[in-house]
Amino acid sequence: MPLANDLTEESNSTIMFETSQGRIAYATAIGTTTFGTVKRFYSLSLPQLGWKSDAIQKGWHYSSLKWVATWHRGAEKLTIELENINDVMHVNFILIPRHNTTQHRRNK
Repeated sequence: MPLANDLTEESNSTIMFETSQGRIAYATAIGTTTFGTVKRFYSLSLPQLGWKSDAIQKGWHYSSLKWVATWHRGAEKLTIELENINDVMHVNFILIPRHNTTQHRRNK
């Protein structure tokens, strides 16, 4: 996963493992950047990597004091959460298998 400018991966936050249904991963990056910069970066770069914005949310939405966007590619779902804590941007990346295989087949 590419990192937006001014973000650094928090290496001790990364969790990744394989299941019979696919990969599960969690990672956090932090930095001194803005919501707009990070949102633009991922809105432009993820489609180039084959990710499609979740049809239900239609891009970024604000929920529980965080900006959130959900993307899918093949059998995987990627959620990105943006949260500003004490003037430091925290970006959480959550990768899980998509459970709805009927929808997955339709979107191929």
